[in-house]
Amino acid sequence: IIIIDGGFNHGRWSNHILKMSTPEHIIAYELSKQTYNKNKYKYKKINLKHCGLYNENKVIKLKNTYCNDQGYNIDNNIDNNIDNNNSFDVKLVTLDDELINYYDKKFIVKIDIEGAEFKAITGMQKILNNKQLLILQWEIHNEHKKIIPSLKTFVDYLSSFGYFIFILGHENLLR
Repeated sequence: IIIIDGGFNHGRWSNHILKMSTPEHIIAYELSKQTYNKNKYKYKKINLKHCGLYNENKVIKLKNTYCNDQGYNIDNNIDNNIDNNNSFDVKLVTLDDELINYYDKKFIVKIDIEGAEFKAITGMQKILNNKQLLILQWEIHNEHKKIIPSLKTFVDYLSSFGYFIFILGHENLLR
């Protein structure tokens, strides 16, 4: 089993996984240059990559942000004015292409990427079709309602591949 941490931030989720199990690999993705640089040598058992998960592979120029890396949405921070002093190049990747060498493995995927979750999920169609996904955890925040599809869209999309969806609430689990 390969663990994927999309939206690594400071690694709390990945470190929790390492305390609970011994996965073959943890591959983590962090879009923020500031957060990536703080953590790139910190964790020996985690392969941390400075790129973002998306529905296509491309390089974009992002605005630098100093908002403690919370709320750092890809689409809201693309720098079309190309100010090299206040922006940086970063690669966006699909999980299908990133994990092509692991075609015989199963995956547990966490995606918390500030409103681009659905785009990242649609970038893993091969994984979904091949039933390689054991668990997918993604987060939806109220502040992203204007930029993400509805929960129904997520559920319909994943259900179309034959997956069951469970919603974690404050004190319940719904199917």
